[in-house]
Amino acid sequence: MNTNVATKDDIKRMETKLDKLQNTLDGFVGVVDDLRTDNTVGTYQTRELREIMENHEKRLKHLESSKQIS
Repeated sequence: MNTNVATKDDIKRMETKLDKLQNTLDGFVGVVDDLRTDNTVGTYQTRELREIMENHEKRLKHLESSKQIS
């Protein structure tokens, strides 16, 4: 009869591997959270810059049309 029984050393090795895996995943999750935050900030900044650019374009068109009239 062949039975597979884990020894205390086997359990310790498995716990060590699980700890390493958990630490790796914690670091990965932290990086993903940072990227998500950067993406949110970048999206907001892009929106602000588009609004500024559109405002400048409107002002330029107005100035150019005024210049042509005079």
